[in-house]
Amino acid sequence: MNVEARISAIIMARDALRNQVKALIEVEPMLDSAATVAKELHDKTTSTAILAEKVSAKVRSLDMAKARVEECQKRVGDILSLQACHSGVVAAMESEDYETAVGYVHRFLAIDMAAIKGAATDKFESAATEYAVKQLLEAKKKLCEVVCLRFDEAVNTKDAASVERYFKMFAMLNMEEGLLKFASYLSEEVSVIGKETLSRARLEYEEAKGSKTPFANALTNYLEHIAKIIDMRQPIAETYYGPGHLLTFVEVLQKECDKHATAIVKAFKEAGRIDSVTEQIKDHLRNKSSTLDKPDLKLLAPMLIEITVLSARAEMYAGFLRRRIMNDIEVGIKDPEIKRKAMADWNPCYVAIQV
Repeated sequence: MNVEARISAIIMARDALRNQVKALIEVEPMLDSAATVAKELHDKTTSTAILAEKVSAKVRSLDMAKARVEECQKRVGDILSLQACHSGVVAAMESEDYETAVGYVHRFLAIDMAAIKGAATDKFESAATEYAVKQLLEAKKKLCEVVCLRFDEAVNTKDAASVERYFKMFAMLNMEEGLLKFASYLSEEVSVIGKETLSRARLEYEEAKGSKTPFANALTNYLEHIAKIIDMRQPIAETYYGPGHLLTFVEVLQKECDKHATAIVKAFKEAGRIDSVTEQIKDHLRNKSSTLDKPDLKLLAPMLIEITVLSARAEMYAGFLRRRIMNDIEVGIKDPEIKRKAMADWNPCYVAIQV
């Protein structure tokens, strides 16, 4: 494009350029006003931020003061609780009201002793606190002995209500052995039922002359009864000891269960001469051309049916235990590493029923 053409284009755009310059001149006062408003907004925002920081500092200061007041109130409350526990447990022990005494000791065990010792303001107060603590610890030791003795007496007299009451006291005294003692008490029930179940199975076998499945029925009833015991007693154990203890509980019961369940299976093998029939079948398979008597299939059919039922019931019971214990570990143990180890340690071979 030559110079003349460019000059002509500029002259033609003159009106448009004039309009743009006019628009800019009109906007200039507005820009000055916007700058003024922006500066005012900046000043207000800065003062608001400074005020917010001051308020935040005051709030933090109030939170700290509140926390100190609450800590002070807690320490005062703990000291008053300690005094109340001390006087209460002394009176309860003198009147041999052991259940009330256990309640006071349980309350004492929940107190933060480090905070109480730090709250003592003079030697007299410190000595009084130490004396109260010493008395309460001695009361706890004596109560542990009394509760153990009374629990054993309740077990011997088959007083189920007292057994449960003293089991609760074990937990209130932080005695982990209470869970084992309660499981041992239930294992005695498991033992009695196991013996009765086996006796009935043998009697039914004699009366039916082998035409029914008394041993499979016996094992089914026995395992169902143990499952009901776990189902009914697990909530009681969780109420007093919290979740996460079912494995300890089941280990004790399962030892007795395995013993009597195995006895039922052994009785079935003896009654049906399983070992003899097995050897007869093996001999027949090794010597198909011999004149040895073939196994009677009519006799084998009921035997195989009962073996199948026995195996199915044992597997069903093992699955029930597996689900219950895994769920209890999942809910009751919060630490991931401890939970992983507990799940790894659980071995379904605790159910040692072999058919």
